[in-house]
Amino acid sequence: MDSYFEQQAARWDTPARIRRARRIAQEIRLRAGVARCRVAMELGSGTGLVGFALADCAQTLILSDPSAAMCAVLRAKAAAYRGPAAVRVCQAPPGRLPDPPAPCGLIFHSMALHHVRDLGAALRQSCQMLAPGGCLCFVDMEPVSRAFHADHPDFAGYDGFDQAALRAALEKAGFSGVRSAAFLRDQKVIDGRAHPFTLFWMCGTKP
Repeated sequence: MDSYFEQQAARWDTPARIRRARRIAQEIRLRAGVARCRVAMELGSGTGLVGFALADCAQTLILSDPSAAMCAVLRAKAAAYRGPAAVRVCQAPPGRLPDPPAPCGLIFHSMALHHVRDLGAALRQSCQMLAPGGCLCFVDMEPVSRAFHADHPDFAGYDGFDQAALRAALEKAGFSGVRSAAFLRDQKVIDGRAHPFTLFWMCGTKP
């Protein structure tokens, strides 16, 4: 288990992360363009800053994260949630996706894909879990230096993604109509030093 997220969960919801999550949720809602579906699922939900902002997109929303501490925060928020969706929290080990109660109309995530070690397998599994016509829509970052994760000693993922290469990976995994664009430039401060990064959205549809 990655100890970084276990240690950070209780203090994850900073004002900066909350503001960024609202912007990301707006972008996913706009780009996914889905009406309210039966089941939506967020992978790597963290504390649910993006997930709860999109809960009205589904009758049932599954929030999944590998971190026990993050899931504890999610469960507390789900217990207090009074919106239109039935919210389920699932702790899923890294590399394993939870089983939804029905094929998903929408799978989304934010800044989670670059933590995945087997990118091709994760994308194929996402495609398999979608209903025909369902959408995968996520936000991640363009390439950054390795120093971007200097505060995360257990990090073993990707230092961001080239959009063209990632679009090709989605197509190889079975998605059609794949599209993407950069939309937000931000920075992460580590030990007083700013590390700029650019976020992009990417969407693909299951034929």
